Amino acid sequence: MKTQTSPQPSAVRRRRLLQASAAAVFVLGGAGLGTQLAKRRRLFRASKLLMGTFGEIQLVHDDARQASQFLRQAFEEAEDIERRMTRFDPKSEIGRVNASAHLREVPVSVDTAEVIERGLHWAHTSNGWFDPAIGQLTENWKQDPLPRDSQKASLLGRTLFREVKLNREKLPKVRFTTSAPKLDLGGIAKGFAVDRAIHSLQESGIEQALVNFGGDLRVLGGRTPSTAWKVGLRDPHRNDQITRVLKLRDQAVATSGNHEQRQKPASGSRFVHHLIDPFRGHALTQNLRSLSIIGDNCCDADCLATALFFHGNHETRHFLEDHTPDYQHLRYG
Repeated sequence: MKTQTSPQPSAVRRRRLLQASAAAVFVLGGAGLGTQLAKRRRLFRASKLLMGTFGEIQLVHDDARQASQFLRQAFEEAEDIERRMTRFDPKSEIGRVNASAHLREVPVSVDTAEVIERGLHWAHTSNGWFDPAIGQLTENWKQDPLPRDSQKASLLGRTLFREVKLNREKLPKVRFTTSAPKLDLGGIAKGFAVDRAIHSLQESGIEQALVNFGGDLRVLGGRTPSTAWKVGLRDPHRNDQITRVLKLRDQAVATSGNHEQRQKPASGSRFVHHLIDPFRGHALTQNLRSLSIIGDNCCDADCLATALFFHGNHETRHFLEDHTPDYQHLRYG
């Protein structure tokens, strides 16, 4: 299960995020703002920090002013998702759900309900390998070892998503059947934000675009009418090496890797990474590896990259064949 990254001081945060964003994917054959592609058609690009990572949007258009407006609107869509779905702000929708849903139904927006519903779908389908309700475990991922008090031990293997109830009649509402669940949408909200940014660009009439939020990426069309977008997957062992070049058209790719966010606690000898095994409750590994899922939308690819990270190639292949036959996987390490 992916965890969300809490806010850090701006200078340190920017440096760390720039380092982390380079660990999963990067765009090849890219070009700077206003690069000429064809007569009157140009590539425009904007980037900013959001959702605990580095975000980049590229689009092809013939008017600089309109392109700037469309880029801004797409980022605003993503920032709105972040404001509503972060678990670090007690005033966000997820913050309010985590504080009170064990006592009463808590209203949420249609978008938040959609993300929770999709997360619960993949939680049931994966038998809990993706679990958006293990926030009490993921909040301790930087500790080595993870706390083993009686409260935390009681959460292991519990499939906490089954204790989350979503009522979508009229105004959507969420409630918990016990006090154990805490929603952490870090393994799905970023992919959903990528999809919403793409949708914003489509509504603006854009036919060629790329949205990349920290390795969760989706493209519209090709970089040109005759060429695909080229995306390089980094080697989890060597950040300066590319393991594979993907040529994408109207596709999404999401990558989970224990090389993305990891640290060595002062008390430990091994690196701790941010992907939590929901059944064992630990995030320790000595092997660097990554899993990329390629499909038609980033929200589902994001969930699947998390759910299948701890599985082998055979299990991953059969799971995708059974549930998303058009999706592909690439595993390294």
